[in-house]
Amino acid sequence: MRKRIILTLTILFLISGCASKGYVKKGLYPVYDKIHEIEIKVSNIETRIKEIEMKIDSLSESERAGRREAEEAKALAEDALSSAKGCCERAESAASKAEGAASRAESAANRAESAANSVESSLKKAEDAASRSEANAEKIQKVFELLRR
Repeated sequence: MRKRIILTLTILFLISGCASKGYVKKGLYPVYDKIHEIEIKVSNIETRIKEIEMKIDSLSESERAGRREAEEAKALAEDALSSAKGCCERAESAASKAEGAASRAESAANRAESAANSVESSLKKAEDAASRSEANAEKIQKVFELLRR
């Protein structure tokens, strides 16, 4: 019985047949085509990756140049700020000196005004004294005239 089963299986195997070269090639052509399409896609992707890497390198160089320019601009801005602070300090000093000079000028003007008022008062007193002297002189002259008569 065992031999019979083996014989039956062998006959069935031989009847079903093995795959021929042509059949295998026909079955593998779509696989080969698919592999070829995938290889083309991979090649395209690799090309795009290289292009992107070149762009990244270019951007990196641009970024480095931009950073250098930004650092130079920052240094210039710091120098300008330092100069501006120096100018502000000198301007504050000049303003302080100008305030002192204005205060001294105002004080001198007040003293000059006071002296002018004093001179004016003295002048008025002198005019009053001269006026009284004239009046006295007239009186004396009248007295002399009266005495002469």
